[in-house]
Amino acid sequence: MIDDPIAAPPRRRVVLALILLPAVVQAVTVAAFGSRMLLWDEFFYTPVFRAIGEGRPWALWIWHQHNEHRIVWTKLVFFAHAGFSGWNPIVDMYVSALLTALIAWGLWKLYRETGSAHPAYFVPVSLLLCSLAQYMNMLYGLMTCHYFTMAGMIWAIVFLLRRTWTGLAAAIACAAAALVSTLNAIVIAPIGLLVLVMTRQKPARWIVWSAALLGCAHVYFLGYVRPGQHPPIDWSPAALALAADAFVMNLGSPLSAGSLAWSRALGLMTVVLLAVFWSSVWSLNRRESHAGTVALSLIAVGSAAAIGLGRSALEPYVALESKYVGYSTLALVGPYLGLVCLRDLRGRREIVGGLTAVIGVGLIAANMAGFESARTWRRDRQRSAYVMQTIERQPDYGVVSIFNLPEKLPEIYDGVAYLRAARLGPFRETIDVLIAPRWREGQPTSAIAAGSPLQAHIVCPVDTLVDVGLIVSPLTTGAARGQVQVSVTARGRAIGHAQIDAREVRTTQYIRVDLDEPLLFCRGSDLVVEATSDVAAPAAAIHSWTYPVYYAGVTRQGGRPIDRQSLGVTFNAFSYGLLQ
Repeated sequence: MIDDPIAAPPRRRVVLALILLPAVVQAVTVAAFGSRMLLWDEFFYTPVFRAIGEGRPWALWIWHQHNEHRIVWTKLVFFAHAGFSGWNPIVDMYVSALLTALIAWGLWKLYRETGSAHPAYFVPVSLLLCSLAQYMNMLYGLMTCHYFTMAGMIWAIVFLLRRTWTGLAAAIACAAAALVSTLNAIVIAPIGLLVLVMTRQKPARWIVWSAALLGCAHVYFLGYVRPGQHPPIDWSPAALALAADAFVMNLGSPLSAGSLAWSRALGLMTVVLLAVFWSSVWSLNRRESHAGTVALSLIAVGSAAAIGLGRSALEPYVALESKYVGYSTLALVGPYLGLVCLRDLRGRREIVGGLTAVIGVGLIAANMAGFESARTWRRDRQRSAYVMQTIERQPDYGVVSIFNLPEKLPEIYDGVAYLRAARLGPFRETIDVLIAPRWREGQPTSAIAAGSPLQAHIVCPVDTLVDVGLIVSPLTTGAARGQVQVSVTARGRAIGHAQIDAREVRTTQYIRVDLDEPLLFCRGSDLVVEATSDVAAPAAAIHSWTYPVYYAGVTRQGGRPIDRQSLGVTFNAFSYGLLQ
């Protein structure tokens, strides 16, 4: 057996680094892509903060159902910090990062219990825990509920392996804590019982564990109401086939980079891996030492089964959602750590080596896809925050775009009014951006050609101007030629210029102009945004768009004014993250 890594100080530092690595990477991800914008499931709690502010009763909300879950710890966290943070969901994201360190520590404990503890084999586990395949969990404050659930279940297993009554009590507490976070944790009841059986603990412990978890479940379901959007499980053959497909895809999701084909292929590989691992543990009579890693794999299987049976009928590809990747990752972590420690298994090195290679390649693909998804996620959140903060300018279809829930418009207007008054959520920050609000009502300009330049005289609508964008489109895809220049002038001097090849404009996009330096005290100043082209033939040019007036100014093309319309110019939209 490899020496105890905790015995030597250098090894202890390595272990600490491996445990903290996922939390650090996750915190960096939050710093890069986190947003103060609330999603609907967070915005839903606006009435609670209003009740708190008005001195009305609110404590019952802590136990109140959130869909089929209780998310008690998540509610307590954001109620605790909302006063000093202004209900900033980024704080919750950092709490999730801290919980990731707790999860990694628990996995390390289970790895040591399995019979080996060489840090090198734990590197893939650390990297899986901070994979950007989980970007939604990382960048959505409410998803602390999943981290509380995973941490509670993993540490319940850790304490069960201690074989003491104190350990059993701690395990019951952890399992109960997980259960009041999300209902997913109900799988820990049979899994924990299996751990007790595999480790040959006294039947009295089985009874205490079972009775305690049954009691927790009874309390959980007191007053429980089945969510209306979740229909009863369909046991028909067609529905079961759909559930089985979702089950497989979910198991393959950590490394699939969002690909349906790869998720199915990797899911089937994971099913085979689980079968090999479980059969090897039983055939080699390593049930006691490997009870913890077997339990980890069963958490993933239980979660995937619940997603397949309970969610696949609602959304065909729900199994690939980023928020479930944390659970399915354990289907790789459990067998990987367990197989590492099965020294008597024939072909162990080849299996572990092959699995390590698959994890390595899969993590590269998953992180590349996750990085792009994280960028898109932030941009979407920033756009929603902008629309919310400028809600008085927005048409109803713009307000609907915040949460995509048209039936909730009255609640949205009411909740936004309170958040603005209380300076909570996105209203804690000052926004200094402007884009066209009535984007569905755009009108194309004439072609931007040598004889018909576009020129907008604008009264600057922002305090500090950093960048300008001009929306353009091709008249005919692939037909545009020449160079298009966009210049910005303020106070009689040129402050920014950009040039693009018109052939690059294949769809509607923005030409970005970064100013030479930020223009301070811009609001109220005269700006001129001009677009010119060296192409003489209009058929080979591109055009821009105008919208119902959203800033003070006059737009002309070829010297002729365009009445009652504003040229499609954005102000600071790139630096704020609304556009790429």
